[in-house]
Amino acid sequence: MSSATAPMASMAGSRKAANEPFREMIAANDGFFHAMITPIDNLNKKLNVEYLTPYQREKADREKRRRAEEARAAEEARKEQERLKREEEKRLADAKKAEEDARREAERVERERREAKARAEAEAKAEIERAEREKREARQRELDAKAAQDKEAADKAKAEKAAADQAIADAKAKRDREAAEAKAKADQEKRDAAAEIERANAERREQQRIADKARDDAAAAAQRANATKKAAGASQAEMSRIRTDLGAISSLRTVYEHEVTDHAKVPRQYCRVDDGLIASAIRAATVEGKCTLKIPGVRVFPKTDSVTR
Repeated sequence: MSSATAPMASMAGSRKAANEPFREMIAANDGFFHAMITPIDNLNKKLNVEYLTPYQREKADREKRRRAEEARAAEEARKEQERLKREEEKRLADAKKAEEDARREAERVERERREAKARAEAEAKAEIERAEREKREARQRELDAKAAQDKEAADKAKAEKAAADQAIADAKAKRDREAAEAKAKADQEKRDAAAEIERANAERREQQRIADKARDDAAAAAQRANATKKAAGASQAEMSRIRTDLGAISSLRTVYEHEVTDHAKVPRQYCRVDDGLIASAIRAATVEGKCTLKIPGVRVFPKTDSVTR
């Protein structure tokens, strides 16, 4: 040993000797507390494995079934509201068609009234013209009779003139009567058509209101169905979460572990096989409690236990 290294070796020995009592004290202190911590830790693990984790699994399963049932009921309600919406839309379409039919019927009645009025006026005019013509002919015969000093012919002409006057009066009376009857009938048909249009309008407005409500109900049902569907797909941690009276929160945590099933199939980057490297890859591929990582020769599987914080 050289003269330069001898003092260093001496100092190292002195350092170790000086540290020895402290190392023994630290070891004794660690042993003292370890003896108290180990039973508590073992008890905590036992409670988690035998009681808390099974309870939280059952709680998560119950919550999942309840949310799935709510989602199913909401989906059925949404489908029912959609069916009601389609029915109300069909009724609304029928009401609109009835309204259009009533309008067309009113137009037909008005058109027939105008045509009947025109025919009646034309017939009355022709009748009056015929009577006027017969009157002129009778007058001419009367004049001819007077000219011939034929009293009998004159009396006959006067009678024919009187008959013509009566025919004209009758024709005018008939025209006025038929015109009044046609007008009264047309007015009644017009009122009936207007009443039918108003009834169709009212029915269409009511069906529009019902259809709008059915559409709004269907939209609300779809929103509720989406919400319950989203709740049914919540994570296992959320559905199993419980809080103690002291404020501690406990929930299930799912982590994926692995075991090598065929060393020959493990890729080169895992060839050691490095469990820590595989576990890191699994943690990196775990998103929202789900891991889809596939490693040839390695079985990746979930393991659920309780987490208390």
